[in-house]
Amino acid sequence: MRQFQDPFKISGRTYLFLLLSSLGTGASWLCYFRALKLGNAAQVAPIDKLSVVIVAILGVVLLGEKLSMVNWLGVAGRGWSDLGGAPLECDQNKRIY
Repeated sequence: MRQFQDPFKISGRTYLFLLLSSLGTGASWLCYFRALKLGNAAQVAPIDKLSVVIVAILGVVLLGEKLSMVNWLGVAGRGWSDLGGAPLECDQNKRIY
């Protein structure tokens, strides 16, 4: 059975990245709520969800990640659902059956 690592044996570099990740997440939420206050939720939410697609693309471009065709289809599907499908879901005047 796997045991948890003693917190005192974790390197300072790991704690630094944990702190930076926490700060980045907090800043992201603050920006998200500010955008919701200033804009329409139907416009803000799809852009926020697009961050998954942006991270995948930046991983390929900056870090040299290799995505399979299935992975690219997932990224494209996520992008479509976030941007292309959002207007259909948010338009109150249209009913999709």
